Amino acid sequence: MVSVEEIEKIAGVARIAVDRQELEKTVGSFSQILEFVGGLSEVDTSGVEATTCLTAGGVLREDVAGVEFSQEEALSNAPCAKKGHFAIPKVIG
Repeated sequence: MVSVEEIEKIAGVARIAVDRQELEKTVGSFSQILEFVGGLSEVDTSGVEATTCLTAGGVLREDVAGVEFSQEEALSNAPCAKKGHFAIPKVIG
């Protein structure tokens, strides 16, 4: 069972504001999720072939140069461009 304090710590790390009432509701749901995930370790996968290997074939392609755009073409559909670069709003305070 997960405690309210553990959920508070996780919410803090994730920078999620959660009030005390929501935390108490979340404890049960979080515990169920962890119990389910824990049950997955009991599944016998000894006869199952791995499918996440990048060398399985067809996953990687050769790195070859393709069509190149001029700077003007690349910026032609940009909502905002300044001094030859894409201009975006500041995202870090």
